[in-house]
Amino acid sequence: MRKLAPALVISVLLVISSGCLQFGEEGMDPKDEMRDLVQKVSSYARETDPDFVVIVSNGEDLATDGGKPVGAYLDAIDGVARNDLFFGWNGMNAPTPWTVSEDISTKLNASKDAGKVVMAVDRCSERGYLWDSFEWADERDFLYFASDSEGLETIPVYPADPPGAHDGDVMSLSDARNLLVLTVANGWGPRENYLDSLRDTNFDVLVIDAFFNKTPLTTEEVDSLRIKKGGGERLVIAVMGLGELDERQHIWKDHYRDQPPGWLGKEVQGWEGKHLVKYWGKGWRTVLFKANESWLDSIIGSGFDGVYLLGGDAHQAF
Repeated sequence: MRKLAPALVISVLLVISSGCLQFGEEGMDPKDEMRDLVQKVSSYARETDPDFVVIVSNGEDLATDGGKPVGAYLDAIDGVARNDLFFGWNGMNAPTPWTVSEDISTKLNASKDAGKVVMAVDRCSERGYLWDSFEWADERDFLYFASDSEGLETIPVYPADPPGAHDGDVMSLSDARNLLVLTVANGWGPRENYLDSLRDTNFDVLVIDAFFNKTPLTTEEVDSLRIKKGGGERLVIAVMGLGELDERQHIWKDHYRDQPPGWLGKEVQGWEGKHLVKYWGKGWRTVLFKANESWLDSIIGSGFDGVYLLGGDAHQAF
């Protein structure tokens, strides 16, 4: 079992950054560079599909600068997700301190006030916590998902249908009432088992890896996932790195351990197999969208409705 660090708050990483992760460039504004990358990803994708959905995970503080909305950035996104908003702070089922939840919620509201969809993604399997998590998200008008695995890699067995499940069509993110987040396709056995498990759900939005065992999903497979168990249409969104890379994702090569590319940072303490990246540099951007068979090109080619960008808080480590 992979050990995960508390929440997805990169600020915790600062305690290990002395000499280890300080590879920012002099004069660089990490937050501005992160916004710039999101905007370029969005612009690139929307040249092909003007309705392409862009969601930033854990990037709630990118929406404002000096307390004022950053219009160009907000125009580039459709939603923002926050891991461990209510549960999962120090591991599965661990309540997030209420003052922390309230502070993060206030930052999320800046995006919501700009018309963006906000998603709360918790890690809790205890049923009482699960319903608390849903109730608190619903009170804030946030979409909601609670994973029963620490690594966000399983479809919850409870409840049988997600809160707010319905058979109607979901044609835009604002139509959605719930979502599923699976950051990696891991431990599913045969490919068709994985796909059948996803098809047999009533989630309004599927956020999944665009690859299975490092092989991209086909347009036919993605189209088949677009139909909910109850018959209505839904959105299928692909996970993509932004400020981080997980060794389980298709980008990772075994030789990176001994011969890391210039854009790769060291493994983060407490996050087995997770690395920060030099997201502001040409090398990482080439991986994402500037080269043939780039990550984003694969996602667009498979017919996904959008991207869910991981590591929106990575700028806090630099």
